[in-house]
Order: sequence, then C-alpha cells, then structure tokens
Amino acid sequence: MIPNHWFKQSIQRLAKSISTTTPYVTYRTIQSHMLRFLVRGLNVSSAYIGQHDFDLKQLTVRNAYVDADPISTEWNSDIGQVYPETDMGGTTAWLYQDTHKLRILYTDELPDGDPEKEELEPEGVYTVVFAPLYKNKMIWGLVEIWETKYRRQWTQDELAFIEFASQYISQVITDYEV
Repeated sequence: MIPNHWFKQSIQRLAKSISTTTPYVTYRTIQSHMLRFLVRGLNVSSAYIGQHDFDLKQLTVRNAYVDADPISTEWNSDIGQVYPETDMGGTTAWLYQDTHKLRILYTDELPDGDPEKEELEPEGVYTVVFAPLYKNKMIWGLVEIWETKYRRQWTQDELAFIEFASQYISQVITDYEV
C-alpha cells in the first residue's frame, strides 16, 4: 500500500503542475485530472463528480473518469445525466445531513427494491464511496468512486486520500466555478 503522505504530495505536485503549465485551464479540466488521479491512484473502476441542486431535488453528473478497461458497462456518457433524488436513496439523506463524512455503500447490503441498488447493480458495481464537495463552505455535491471489480474493503489511507482529494476538488470548485 502506498503511504497516505505520498498521495497528498502527488496531488500537490499535480495541482502545481496544472496551474503552472496551463494558466487558462478550466476548473473542469482540473476536475478531470483529479478524477483520473483518483481512479489510477486507488486502482478503482471510475469516479464521478455530481452537483446537487437542492431546489430542484436532483443530481447532475458534471465530470467523470472511467478506467480504460472497465469490467462493468459504465462509461463517461453519464456526463450531463440528471438523477432525481428519488433515484438516489440513502445518498440523498446523507447529503442533507451534511456530516462532512464519507459514505461507503455496498450494493449487496442494500435491500431489494432500493433505488440505489436498482441503479448500481446492473452496472456491476460492488462498492461506492461518496465524498462531499463544498463551494464556499456550503454543500455543492459529491464525488462518487466506483469499484466494479470486487467488494472492496477500503484502508484508512485510501479513505484519507479520498477525503483529501475531495477537499482539493472543493477548493477548485470554490475558486473556479462561476
């Protein structure tokens, strides 16, 4: 296992590299780099950024990175896809609680008929980690990290890396999004 400090140093180097080599980079490009870094660094299937609209009660996929050889049927085509809260099950309650904590979901633990199970199981998803994203200290959305290869047991270093990355993405959203 790669130590957590290595992940943090790598993200900081990536951020510095992006900001110095591409001064006109969009925040979406930075998000894409971060998602790719999460997928490759954690060796997971995919990662998504979703923006939650609390007025319209829906989540819109804003960015995605999918492993070059996913086992499931997942693809980047989800960008722009809108999901009503009714399809999000426990994730909606988690967002509204705004606990600043990660949510780990195992699809095999969800009851039959659960909207998240019905959404994720056909995609071959075993495990999802949700990390909150903030803009100006207000909940903005989430990062979803999917594992479709096996039912993953996350290490403390991996979870700390996900939290650190979500904090960085939140800062990018605060700094760059209009």
